Amino acid sequence: MPFDLPPIAPDAQLLTRTLRRLPEIAANAVAAAQLAAPEAGSAGGHFEAEIAATTVTSARLFLEGLIEQRPLTRADLSEYIAQVTRLAEDRVPLPVLVAGFYGGMTVFWCGFADTATPEDASDLTALGSHFMAYLELLATVCADVYIEIQQDVFGAERDTRRSLCTAFLRGEPVDGLAARAGVRVDAAYDVVAIDAASELAYADPLIGRRQMRWAQEVLDDACGETVLNSFDGGTGIALLPVHAGPSCERDSRAEKIVRLLAQRFRVDVFLAEEPSTAVDALPDVAQRCTDVTDLVRRLGRPSGVYRIEDVLLEYQITRAGPVRELLAEQLSPLDGQPHLMDALTAHIRHGADRKSAACQLHIHPNTFTYRLRRIAELTGIDPTQPDGSRLLAAAITVRRVVGADGKI
Repeated sequence: MPFDLPPIAPDAQLLTRTLRRLPEIAANAVAAAQLAAPEAGSAGGHFEAEIAATTVTSARLFLEGLIEQRPLTRADLSEYIAQVTRLAEDRVPLPVLVAGFYGGMTVFWCGFADTATPEDASDLTALGSHFMAYLELLATVCADVYIEIQQDVFGAERDTRRSLCTAFLRGEPVDGLAARAGVRVDAAYDVVAIDAASELAYADPLIGRRQMRWAQEVLDDACGETVLNSFDGGTGIALLPVHAGPSCERDSRAEKIVRLLAQRFRVDVFLAEEPSTAVDALPDVAQRCTDVTDLVRRLGRPSGVYRIEDVLLEYQITRAGPVRELLAEQLSPLDGQPHLMDALTAHIRHGADRKSAACQLHIHPNTFTYRLRRIAELTGIDPTQPDGSRLLAAAITVRRVVGADGKI
C-alpha cells in the first residue's frame, strides 16, 4: 500500500475494538457477499467455511498491518490467492466474484464504522483511506489470478478443443483429444464455414483475438453449448451439434449467428452451411463450404447464409480445369476497354431492358446498343442472343472469382 496515506496511530482504540469484533463483522460481510453473488455459492459451496475463514484471515492481516505499521503486499495474501484460484478454476465468472467481493466489503466497512465512537473520527477517516488502498490490492490480485487461470487452464482447454476441431477437419483420429477436452463425439454435425475476413482483423492481433472470442460466444449462445471451431478471427469452420434441436430451429440459428457476427464485427459476414454431415465426410464438406463463402464474397453477394444450392452454376464453372481458363479467355478482347466491360455487365444484369442498362451507365440507349455490337465484333459472341449472353455471363463469373486468366 502507498506510504503517503493519512497516518493512523498503531495503538488506536478503533483498531483494537475492530479486531475483537472481527468474526462478527466477517460473518455479516460473507452473508452480504452471498446475497450479492448467489451464483458463486453453487460452485463447490464456496460461501461456506472456506470463504468465511479466508475473509477473517485477510481482514486480520489488514488490521494487524496497520497496528504494526507494515504495508501489505501480494506475498502476504497466499490464503486469499488460493481461494480466488479455486473460484476461478470452478469457473465462477469474474463479474460474479466482483459483485460478491464489493457487496461483502461494503458491509465490512459499515462494521468498521459502527465500531467507531465520536472520538475515533480522525482515525476512522484515516482507516477509510487505508481500507480503499487494501481493496485496490485485493482487486488487482484477483484480476491477475483470473488472467493466469484463463491462460493456463482455460487456454489449454480452448487449444485442445481447437486441435479436436482440426483433427475432425483433417480426418484424423479424435477419441483421445475428445477425452482430454471433455467433449462428446457426435455421429454428425452441421458444418458451417464463416468468412468475416477484414484487413483490420489480420493486421491487428488484438482485434483478431477479440473476434475469435466474440465468435465463440455467439456460436455457444446459438447452440446452448461449447461449439468446436477453427475460426481465426477472419475465417474458419464451426461444427454445430445436430442434437441441439430440430432442423427448423437449426436453420434459424445459422441466420442468428451471421446476424450477430455482422453486428459485432461491423463487416460483411458470409456463412455457408451443410447440415447433418457424417464425421467421415467432414473434411470434404468443410472444404466445399469454405469454397462457397469465398465464392459469394468474390461475386459481391450480400452478407448472409448460403448453401451450395444457391450458387450451383457459379460453383461448377469456377472449378479448376481447362474449361475455366477457356471461359475467362472469351473476354480477353475486351481487356483494356472498361467501357465495354461495364456495358456487358449492365446487359447481363438487366437483360432485354436496355433502357435501364443504359441509365445505369449514364449513356444514351443508342450508345449502349453500339457497345453491345462492338462486344460481338471483338469476341465473336453476340451478347444479345440467349446462348451468347449465358456464355459471356459465365466468363464474367470466372473472371470475378479467379482472375483474367482463369487461374487462382
